[in-house]
Amino acid sequence: MNLAPAKVAVGALLGAVAGPVVYARLGPMATRAALLALLLGSGGLVWAWLGRSAAGVATALMVVVVGLSLRALAPLDTLDPGPVSGVVVLRGDPEVSFGGIEVVVADGDRRLLASIDGPSAGEVAALQLGDSMRVTGRTRRFRESTGWHRSRHLAGELQVDWVGDIRVGRGAVAVAAGVRERIRTSVAPLDPDARALVLGAALGDDRTQSAAQRDRFLRSGLTHLLVVSGDTRLVRGGWADVT
Repeated sequence: MNLAPAKVAVGALLGAVAGPVVYARLGPMATRAALLALLLGSGGLVWAWLGRSAAGVATALMVVVVGLSLRALAPLDTLDPGPVSGVVVLRGDPEVSFGGIEVVVADGDRRLLASIDGPSAGEVAALQLGDSMRVTGRTRRFRESTGWHRSRHLAGELQVDWVGDIRVGRGAVAVAAGVRERIRTSVAPLDPDARALVLGAALGDDRTQSAAQRDRFLRSGLTHLLVVSGDTRLVRGGWADVT
């Protein structure tokens, strides 16, 4: 029996488990440690792959995953609340929240949950993942950082006061956006519930789901199918479109 795939999978799993533990111990040194782990792990992967050592690949992969974990976790606790002015990139689709818009954005290597109210909310509502915009506003830490925030690597909140210089994503992002737009156009003739179901399953986009439809999925425990299958199919669709 070939145990190589199992060894590699165990290595990746151990790295994912060890990452947060190592981060908690290293504190401010996590950023430098992440770079070192990625360099050593990448070199180890090449060496182990050339030597056809499954155990070596698993060990090197574990180190790489630890490095990726440290790199993802490091920005979460280093937010310095205050004024912000610059370009941010959307890392999700905008969603309506309390009469305004909420969307996850990337400000450098840090992810923030941006809140946009007033006239600017209308401009941002039509944007998609990968688009960028120039903003001014203020950042602040979450009053209570939850598992939801951590799972999305959110360092804090960004209250946006002004939005301008909106630009559509380019490259692979533009290809994926084109696929998403074609899917949305093709399902436009469907009734609202059917359209929301297809968009959720194909794109992981649940913004058009009615409250009743969302409640039915929550009660049945099938909500994850819309999110996971949507993201997976979008990646496959984008790749198929490129090739």
